[in-house]
Amino acid sequence: MIVSFGADPARIVSGQKSVLSWQTDGAAEIAITDEDGRSVDLRGEPASAGSVQVAPKKTTRYDLKAKAGGIARLSSTKVIVDPSEATIDSFEAEPALIDRGGRSTLSWKTKDAESIRIVDGDGVDVPGAGRLNPEGSLEVTPQATTTYTLEARRGEAVAKAEATVQVLGPPVVSFFADDAVIDHQGSTLLHWTVSGSTQIEVKSGSSVFSRNEPSGSLSVSPQQRTSYELFAKGPGGETSRTLSVSVRPILVSFESAGLGGPYPVGATLPLKWEIKGAAQLLRVFVTNFDDFDEEILLNQRFSGLANVPVPPDGRFRLKAVQEDESVEMDVVVEVL
Repeated sequence: MIVSFGADPARIVSGQKSVLSWQTDGAAEIAITDEDGRSVDLRGEPASAGSVQVAPKKTTRYDLKAKAGGIARLSSTKVIVDPSEATIDSFEAEPALIDRGGRSTLSWKTKDAESIRIVDGDGVDVPGAGRLNPEGSLEVTPQATTTYTLEARRGEAVAKAEATVQVLGPPVVSFFADDAVIDHQGSTLLHWTVSGSTQIEVKSGSSVFSRNEPSGSLSVSPQQRTSYELFAKGPGGETSRTLSVSVRPILVSFESAGLGGPYPVGATLPLKWEIKGAAQLLRVFVTNFDDFDEEILLNQRFSGLANVPVPPDGRFRLKAVQEDESVEMDVVVEVL
């Protein structure tokens, strides 16, 4: 009575469809049910031959029952359903709050994953993870609050879940400048990253440049040596960092103020100079590399005049020193 009954394709991915088709000989009526007894709508297809689409969500057996008179026959076929993507039932960190140096256990349960990966907040595979099972656990010892991501992959589809381990302890701070020394009217970038903090402040004196930004950059152009401070406060305590940016002075000019040479050796020659971009801590020196090497008085440091004996080679040098930075400029005159 039942000539054939089958599914095409017999294996599908979840969300796809399969076609059930049949052919009978002399059957007066037919019915198709799934393994749970639910009827399949035949949409008016004849008992002798026909087909109907089905879209099972899981692997399912279908039963065809054909009747003729008082006789009934039964035939079955199966549609195998493969999952389209992996699923993550759970991903947890226990304990979720630890002291610095402590340990937490990541545990997970997944289904239908072809591969599993756990990465930290920087996208780096967790040490010791290796090849992970669909269900398992792993110990971690983060030094700062870290959010871990579980990736369960099947084909091109990736399911993700996150678990955070909060680390109690003073905030971890990185604070630095691209250049610790700049020229007058120059600039440099300050950079910072902070973890484990709920309050952040970047300031210089009473000027606050940034609040509550866990990472950032700031362009600064100090006119003299300036200190910048970063304060970070979190559940585990406080951390502060200080850095300084120094300004290198500029020698605008250094030249003879005397009448045109040449000059006899030992004659007194007036030299004048101008310096910009210097702080009050500036020290200025003039030398003739022979019998004159003196520091200039305070009131003439930035713009001044000094009478210096002419050396045998006619060479003079002005040196400006500000903290750890110094600049020099030479002038040479013609000697008799």
